[in-house]
Amino acid sequence: SPEGMAARTNLRTAARQQLLSALDGAVTLFEQEAKARVDTLRKAQKTVLVILLCAVALEALFIFRPMVRLVSRYTRNLYEMATQDGLTGLANRRHFMESAERQFRISKRNGFPLAALILDLDHFKSINDEHGHQAGDDVLKYFAEQIRTVLRGSDIFGRTGGEEFAAIIPAIGPSQARDISQRICQATASAQRPGLPAVTVSIGIAMLDPQDRSLDDLLKRADTALYRAKNEGRNRASF
Repeated sequence: SPEGMAARTNLRTAARQQLLSALDGAVTLFEQEAKARVDTLRKAQKTVLVILLCAVALEALFIFRPMVRLVSRYTRNLYEMATQDGLTGLANRRHFMESAERQFRISKRNGFPLAALILDLDHFKSINDEHGHQAGDDVLKYFAEQIRTVLRGSDIFGRTGGEEFAAIIPAIGPSQARDISQRICQATASAQRPGLPAVTVSIGIAMLDPQDRSLDDLLKRADTALYRAKNEGRNRASF
């Protein structure tokens, strides 16, 4: 009958609406739960990330930082071994020549005065023969200490071999070069250290000449002047 069909239609419509409403509620609840789980996962990820960053920071602090210090110290030691004389702590021959070459070029290019000194301890072989090589080493170290008190920080000074030393002194004239050399001779001769034999030094001086084409030209003239000082009686400076 028409009334029955209408009733069935109304019943279906009501059931569909209730079902759709229930499904909509279920979907909404599922979405809320899913969102809560996603938020929880995100918080967990952030927590794990913070833990990892803290672990990396601690690892860097306790592992990498000491390693960096160790590498830096090792590099510094290598540099010192490559540039310093192991006995006196002065520049070794190679480092002295490299530094002197740079200063020679600067002075040559700009027309600045430059003095070269070659220094040799007098009768040093007899010190080794009479007092032993340990005493000879102590004399070399003590001599280096005395020279540091005379030369400026900007001067280039090194041990070039055995009992021979060399200095490059920029921006001074001949009279100043002689004065510095005489002060070195006096400081060496007057220096007394208990247990060490007395020692003197002879010095050859050469001034930069416009005709010098290389550092070797300048040093050769200083070396010739050194032999002149030796022949004149030692314990003196000569041009």
